Amino acid sequence: MGAGPLGRAAGGAADGVQGADQWGRSFGRWVVWLRAIWVAQ
Repeated sequence: MGAGPLGRAAGGAADGVQGADQWGRSFGRWVVWLRAIWVAQ
């Protein structure tokens, strides 16, 4: 990727997708944990 505006935009988009994926995984773990507590009660 070049250092121009297009390269920076593409890099930012890739970082955003990676961040969203990481957030999605942690959110999924939280939901599973919450459901386990709900079932335990």
